[in-house]
Amino acid sequence: MSVSLGGSKSRRIDVRIVAATNRVLPEEVRAGRFREDVFHRIAVGILALPPLRAREGDLNLLIDALLAQINREATSQPGFKHKTLSVGARNILLRHAWPGNVRELHNALLRASIWAPGEEIAAEDIDEVLSLTS
Repeated sequence: MSVSLGGSKSRRIDVRIVAATNRVLPEEVRAGRFREDVFHRIAVGILALPPLRAREGDLNLLIDALLAQINREATSQPGFKHKTLSVGARNILLRHAWPGNVRELHNALLRASIWAPGEEIAAEDIDEVLSLTS
């Protein structure tokens, strides 16, 4: 692809677009709510993932990975305490339906890690975090 945006010379570029949606785009195209030409341009490598609530085996791994990421990103923050999850907190997370999928899980863990006073995120912390979005 060649472009000339804000300049006088065309330059060759290589672009990849990664997009996600909670909609079923072929159905949206048929219903006239999504442009067919755009769909055919972006629908090259389609990955259909079931919602988080249908992937129980992934949840423990995602909890661990997201909490590790949160801990890594917070190390430079004043007063940072490396956070762990109590067994009770993990059990509550495992029982939650996660209608907001991975984004909801990440935000819940982030809020809990900020609000939990000690190094361990307790069941009460998770209950409080989840009560805000229910």
